[in-house]
Amino acid sequence: MPPGITWITRLPANGLGTTTIPAYFRLDLGLIWHPTKTLEIGVWGQNLTEGRHAEFPNLNSSVQTEIPRGINGRIIWTF
Repeated sequence: MPPGITWITRLPANGLGTTTIPAYFRLDLGLIWHPTKTLEIGVWGQNLTEGRHAEFPNLNSSVQTEIPRGINGRIIWTF
């Protein structure tokens, strides 16, 4: 997951009356550490500025979903 800063403006939901998705700011960051040549430790955070934000899954659906904050990690050991 590449790090990034995203600003999404308020989005109207065409065909769904007055329903809109409010504007939101999203921050995704990651950190990778190599304590040895054969070990990699990484941690990533998604949607770090808010606990969750609303989105529509696609243009053909009226179901509004909320995307939560997420933290992921991985450890890679090569031998």
